[in-house]
Amino acid sequence: MFISYEDRLADTVRRKYGLQNQNPLDMIYISNSEGISLESLENPSFDNASGQFDLVYRMGRLMPVIRINPYRSLTHQRFTFAHELGHYFLQHGPRNRDTGEQLQKREPEEMAANRFAAGLLMPVDAVQNAVKSGISVYQMPGLFGVSEEAMSYRLRNLGF
Repeated sequence: MFISYEDRLADTVRRKYGLQNQNPLDMIYISNSEGISLESLENPSFDNASGQFDLVYRMGRLMPVIRINPYRSLTHQRFTFAHELGHYFLQHGPRNRDTGEQLQKREPEEMAANRFAAGLLMPVDAVQNAVKSGISVYQMPGLFGVSEEAMSYRLRNLGF
């Protein structure tokens, strides 16, 4: 099974904060530890964006900020949060708002952030263990705090 760079980086982040076995993952702990502010996305109805990673000047220095659309489902917000953390850890710099139209362009940085998000929320080892232990496909989204769609993509991408 091929393990992507983004999966390995996500595992490194989980290990750095002692969260290897935590599911669903507490991403607020990671963002607070990294000094990343978490805010609501302004005017989400304007373009129906999911989120954004940005760098803003505060207190005389450049600070990372993740903005999330609070009107999306909790599982959508969690995946968006992990995706925006991906931009941060992959050092992509500030990003445009993540709209459906923008994500359909399949830009390499956006695809990499999605792979990171999948690896952060649904680590390869944890998914393999869930499958081996007989946890139902219908139970897995709850275990990892993701949508059925995200879980389905992850299982397919890992060859299950």
